[in-house]
Amino acid sequence: MLDAGVVLEKEKRDVLVKLGKSKDWPEKLIHKIKCQLDIGAKDGPYKLSYGSDFPYKGLAEDIPLALDGALCRPSFAKGGLSTVWGAAVLPYIDEDIAAWPISVADLAPHYEEVLSFMPLVAGNDELVERFPLYTKNAQAPRQSKQASLLLSRLRKNKKKLYGEGFRFGSSRLAVQLDPKTGKECVSCGLCLYGCPYELIYSSAQTLEELRKNKRFLYVPDVVVERVEDLPDGAQIIAHGRLTKEKKNFSGEKVFVGCGAVPSTKIMLASLEAYEVPITFKDSQQFLIPCLTYRGVNNVTSEKLHTLCQMYVEILDKKVDPRHVHLQIYTYNDVFEQWLKKKFKFLYPLFKFPFRLLMGRVVVIKAFLHSDSSGSIVMNLHKANPPKVTLQGIPSAPRKRLRKIVAKIIKNTFALGLLPILPILKGSKPGGANHYGGSFPMAQNPQGFQSDVLGRPCGFKNVHLIDSSVFPSIASQTITFTIMANAHRIASQAVEEFKPVSVAAPLINPAASVKVS
Repeated sequence: MLDAGVVLEKEKRDVLVKLGKSKDWPEKLIHKIKCQLDIGAKDGPYKLSYGSDFPYKGLAEDIPLALDGALCRPSFAKGGLSTVWGAAVLPYIDEDIAAWPISVADLAPHYEEVLSFMPLVAGNDELVERFPLYTKNAQAPRQSKQASLLLSRLRKNKKKLYGEGFRFGSSRLAVQLDPKTGKECVSCGLCLYGCPYELIYSSAQTLEELRKNKRFLYVPDVVVERVEDLPDGAQIIAHGRLTKEKKNFSGEKVFVGCGAVPSTKIMLASLEAYEVPITFKDSQQFLIPCLTYRGVNNVTSEKLHTLCQMYVEILDKKVDPRHVHLQIYTYNDVFEQWLKKKFKFLYPLFKFPFRLLMGRVVVIKAFLHSDSSGSIVMNLHKANPPKVTLQGIPSAPRKRLRKIVAKIIKNTFALGLLPILPILKGSKPGGANHYGGSFPMAQNPQGFQSDVLGRPCGFKNVHLIDSSVFPSIASQTITFTIMANAHRIASQAVEEFKPVSVAAPLINPAASVKVS
């Protein structure tokens, strides 16, 4: 595995080690990993990890980005954006991937395989009717008082809500709540800053497990420039991230999974397709703050997790031809950070009533299918290094937002939610990191398409395995399906491939390259 592999700074890592060995956390240590988000930022705050921006570091030198109406944040981190994600998982369903050359039945066994190593917190509830769990080992959810109250109201009005096209249930999270690791979730509310016990799943954790296998070789600090398909394998042209030293690698099969923008950049450079516009499809996101009909006392001191608490799905053709996915977040102290930013020096005057109000505030993240969202056009410009421009192409998502809000208001009593209309907020294309489709899979690929094994036209031994091969982006969470589809591609590629030697390592550094 070749990886740029940027990691958390040693100072922050040392703090995590200290916290991991203790149940009594000094405030001064917590302060070192807890960031103050720039809530008022024009495009929204970058989500940091343990107060660090390491997930986004090291990229600018090798992939200079020029953004115009788009908001894309690729990562060179070890573990990529899974080091900073919200851990929300939900599978795709057939009606939302009708444009794909494969079906959910093709993905199902690979969803199961992913859940054999990735933890899942999920309820065996109403959502299972439409979205299978794909595991018998899901941990029981832990809900905040606000979420429990809200879910109880939805269940009380289930018949009416079902008739209106709503489905709902507990969120599904890639988190280890059971103390199998020797550490148990203490409901400290720090989830959005980074779990002090590292119980939120990151692919960096799986990477460490892989490194225990003697047939697996991890090579960090490498930036891949392009790949070349050969009759009996593939050649990788790369350089050291820090040293800039040229490095070549060869392999029998190459799987490219760097994230949609870096993977597309590698493939366009490999094809020498400079100044050729490539379109990404996007699942756009909106924030809908709401007041609940009933509130919870002392919510600011409640022991809870602050990840997504509930999912609500809307399937109403008058609102959107595809599913609209809603993620509901109950109290976290980011709400108060926003109030402090909004009211500045007046905040202390209203601090007490605001804290009472917090027991009635929830935030909905609404996601649209790519068919109803804007898109992003990428161009690769020949330079040293090649420059990437990303231009957001707005669609009519705000019309959809108005329909979603109208739908919620129409059912406000049954849902127990009332949107706070003046502070709705949308994101630019790419803002949710739910985008891809630059080399979409097709049954008979042409041009900038790939086959069902993620091989772009003209390539035999190079496979794209991230969202760059998605023909459309469903509104549900993207990471789970990226993982399942990558597992499907790799499994099927291995089945059809007969290696020259069974004992051959997965990646062979070229003789001219020294790897420490």
